[in-house]
Amino acid sequence: MRSILQEGNIGASLGRVVRDGLLLSVVFSAIIVGTALIDPWIMLENYPPAIRESVTPPDDLPMVLPVVIGVGMIVVLVWLMVRSIVALERERGGHLAFGGAALHAWLLFQVVNLWDVVILDWLLFVTIQPTAFILPGTGGHPAYDDYLFHLKESYAHPVPWIGGLVGSLIVGGIATLVIRHRLFCTTPPPK
Repeated sequence: MRSILQEGNIGASLGRVVRDGLLLSVVFSAIIVGTALIDPWIMLENYPPAIRESVTPPDDLPMVLPVVIGVGMIVVLVWLMVRSIVALERERGGHLAFGGAALHAWLLFQVVNLWDVVILDWLLFVTIQPTAFILPGTGGHPAYDDYLFHLKESYAHPVPWIGGLVGSLIVGGIATLVIRHRLFCTTPPPK
């Protein structure tokens, strides 16, 4: 499989996927943890249903801040993915088709999704349970120990798969446009 991805027409490099996927994961983690530290209520929709049902959110929940954080996170992650694809195209001597760019983006999404489940959800949220992540009045709730909830949310529902696929096509398209038109490139195209 590695040789198909590296040397075939698909054009994804597993080394770059792992390296850049980990970078994306760290950036994603910083945004998620930072958001929880600012106000864990912003993350309420990501908590298990039993926890959401056991609390009454404050009336003064910020409305604009979650949108700003969400849009900012998408812009930063898409930018990093496009940079990864442009770097991959350079490594491949200037030969990377849309399919290879979209596949590379999809693989990056999968690295971030796996990191989200294993590191953020299972290790941090379920195992370590920092007090900053515990909503007021829910300390000790058994749903905080639900590993299966996080696995199902990331892999058993069609939304992450469809969202990852659509996102990959969009990122692949953006990267292909950047590559074809040499947008934001400071070096000449490869010969």
